[in-house]
This record gives sequence, C-alpha cells and structure tokens, in this order.
Amino acid sequence: IDELREILAVAPDLPEATYRLGVALVQTGEPSRAVWALEKASESPEYAVPASLLLASAQFGSGNYEAAVKAADRVLAQDKDRTVALQLRAKGNLGAGHPQEALVDAQRLIELNPDDYGSQVVYATILTDLDRIDEAKGAHDKLKQMALDSGDPAIAPRGCLAPALFARDQLKDAKRAEELFDDCVERFPTDALVTGEATRFYDQIHKGDKATQVAQRAVEQAPENLSLRSSLADRLRRAGDDEGAEKVLREAAESFKSAAAWNLLAGYYRTQG
Repeated sequence: IDELREILAVAPDLPEATYRLGVALVQTGEPSRAVWALEKASESPEYAVPASLLLASAQFGSGNYEAAVKAADRVLAQDKDRTVALQLRAKGNLGAGHPQEALVDAQRLIELNPDDYGSQVVYATILTDLDRIDEAKGAHDKLKQMALDSGDPAIAPRGCLAPALFARDQLKDAKRAEELFDDCVERFPTDALVTGEATRFYDQIHKGDKATQVAQRAVEQAPENLSLRSSLADRLRRAGDDEGAEKVLREAAESFKSAAAWNLLAGYYRTQG
C-alpha cells in the first residue's frame, strides 16, 4: 500500500496503480477507503470491469446497496451476461428494496446456469421477499436437492436446512419444519450449523430433551470437535445440569490438553462463581 501510494504521488493517473491500491485496501479489510481508488480505476477501459466488480462487492459488503447496483451496471453495460455482476446487482437491488428488479437478474442467472447453487439461492431469496410463497417453497426444495446432489460439504448442510428454515419462518408449519430438521440432523449429525439450528427449533417447540439428545449425539460421533462439546456443556448448564456440564468440559480439557479446552473449563467455573 505504501509503495503504491508513492507511485501515485509521482503518477496520480496511473490506472494500474489505483486499481492495485483498491485491491490491497479491500484485502486488508478497509473497503471504505478502497472506494475512491476503485472508482478512479473503473474510469479506465483497461480496468473498468475488474475495478467495478470489486467496487460492487465492497459496496455491497458495506451495505451501500444502491452504489453496488451502479457499479454492477457498469460491468453489465460491457458484458450483459457476466454472472458475478448479475448476482451482485440482484443482491444489491434486493438490499435496496427493489425486489422486482432483482428478480429480473435472478431469472437471467437461472437461464444462464440452471445448475448453479449460488444463483438458485438468490432466486429463492427474492421469491420469498416478493411473498410468492408457492414458488419460493419450490425454489427452496430445489435448493436442498441441488445441495445434496452436489456432494459438496461446504453447501450440502446449508442447502439441506433451506426448506426447514422456510417452513419455520415463512409457512409457520411447525410439524413440517420438524420433519425437515429431523432429516438434516439424520444426514449431518455432527455439522455445527445443522445441530445449532435444529436444537434452537426444538427448543422453540418445547422439545428440549430432543434438542439435548441431538447435541449429545453430535459429541459422541465427533469427539474431536471442541465447539460441539462447548455447545453441549452450555446447553446442560442452562438446563440446570451443572454436574453434567462440568463433566463434559473436564473430559474435553483432559483429552484435548489444549489451552482452548482448559479455557472453556475455566470459563465455566467463572460463570458458576
């Protein structure tokens, strides 16, 4: 960053330097300071597309949705089917409260690549926002099937949860939601996201014992996962089972022999006074 600023002090209109400075500022967690550099770089034909894409992403991440849409517009003016720009503009319009405009881009994304999971997520989200419940339900069901068929451990658990969360939050159908959460827990019994969402739901429908069983099963099947043990201990403590919570954390400390595990046990003793 310092070297790029030295270059710009000598040649303030050098597009490559302004673009690379914008990239460096984004990568070091300062997207708001990167905006001016990326804006300037986007005025150069050579860097218009990459600078505008990064600018749209930075603006979206900062919650500046209208600005994200404008930056994506610049890219799509040159390449109308640029997938990442369509996604950014759709999400930007959704964030800015323009779901109908977002839907146009989402539908185009599905046309271009019907098997792309990310595009399907955007499409399902927009349909939900537009209150097109039947279509949104179908889109969330498709999300789950796509995620499971992909075999990708990064998206399969998340996709599995999509219809369950939709049934809980949009359909208000507790029975159907429970069936869907049960299925995800059966498929991914040690995934922290799945077990976390499922146990929260079971607690909401007053099935605390079932939630505890899910947490215990996760620890049994993945004893090497410290976060699952921490979640189980916290759950037992809140249920009034202090002895059980202490046992879980002490076993973790003695088997892991790590600072993190001992710190969890120490933290438990602090909360207990």
